[in-house]
Amino acid sequence: MKQIIRKIKNNIGIIKKEWYQDIQTYSRKLAITRLESTIFRLIRMNDISAAFANKKNVIVMEYLKSNYGYLFQKYQEYRTDDVARKGSSKNAPIWVCWFDGIENAPPLVKRCFKSICQHANGHPVHIITWENCTDYVEIPQILKDKIANGEIGLAHYSDVLRVCLLEKYGGLWLDATIFCNRDLPEEYFQVSLFTCRSDRPTPGCVSANRWTTFCLGGSEGNILFQALKDFFLCYWSKESCAIDYLFFDDAIELALEMVPQIKQDINNVPTNNIRRDELILRFYDPWSELAVKDLVDSDTVLFKLGYREKRFLQEYDSQGRPTVYFAFINELF
Repeated sequence: MKQIIRKIKNNIGIIKKEWYQDIQTYSRKLAITRLESTIFRLIRMNDISAAFANKKNVIVMEYLKSNYGYLFQKYQEYRTDDVARKGSSKNAPIWVCWFDGIENAPPLVKRCFKSICQHANGHPVHIITWENCTDYVEIPQILKDKIANGEIGLAHYSDVLRVCLLEKYGGLWLDATIFCNRDLPEEYFQVSLFTCRSDRPTPGCVSANRWTTFCLGGSEGNILFQALKDFFLCYWSKESCAIDYLFFDDAIELALEMVPQIKQDINNVPTNNIRRDELILRFYDPWSELAVKDLVDSDTVLFKLGYREKRFLQEYDSQGRPTVYFAFINELF
C-alpha cells in the first residue's frame, strides 16, 4: 500500500496537469475517464486500467473526428497508384532524430544510432537536430512559436517532422532508441508503406500493434503521410496542447477509418519484428553468450529500447555481475 501511495504522489503533478487540461480544453468526461485509467494503472489493476483507456480512446477519437475528420475526406478516393512510388530506390533515406545532436545523446542512444548506421544496407542515414531540421522541411511559423513557448513538446514536434520528411522524401523513420540487429532488408524500402506489425495487441493501445510510429516508412507522397501532415499542421495551428500523449496513433486510426486505401496499405503490411520488445526486458539479466542468442538469431531485425527505463539500464546486477546491458553498451553483441 505504501508503494502505491508513493507512486500516486510521484505522479500527482502529471495527474493534476492532465485533469485541468482536459477540464479546460476538452471535457469533464475525458478528464474523469483518463483519471480512472491512470489511477488503476498506478495501483497495478491493469485490466481495469485498460478498459478505461479504451473508453478514453473512444472520447479522443470522437473529438478528433468531429473537429478534423474533414481533412481526411479528400483522400477517400485516392489510390496508391495515384501518387509516385519511388520507395524502391536504393537511395531511400533513413531518418533518425536526436535534437541535441547524437554526440550529446545517452549511451544507449549512441549505441542504437551506431547500429543503424552499420546496418543501413547502403541507404543514407540522416540525423535530425535542432540545427538542421528546417533545412529539410518547412515548418509554419505558428508551430515554431508554440515549440518555443512549450505548447508543443519535443515528442510531438518530432511527430510533425516525421510525417513531413516522409511525405517529401519517403524512406524509413527509426526512433533513436531502435537497435538494428542486422542489415535492414531491402523490402522495407520497396513498398509504399512499411511499419512494424505484430498480431499481439496491447490492451488499451489504439494501434493494437497493427503499426508503430517508432518505425514508419514508405514512398514519398504516400497518402498516409500526406493526410497526417495535413492533420498535424492543422491541429497544432489551432490547439495549444496534445489531447493525448500518443495521439499520433489516434490520427492513424482516424485515417484508416476514413480512407480505404490507407486501410488497405496498413493491412497489407505483413507481421514482422514480433520480438522487438523482448531485448530490453533482459538488460538486467547476468551476461553470458547465451543470454540473448535466441533474440539476435531470430528473424527480428529491429528492437525497441528506451533510455528512460532506468531499472533495466544497470551495467552490473546486485551481485556485481556484468549485465546484458553492460554487454550491449560495450558492443559484445
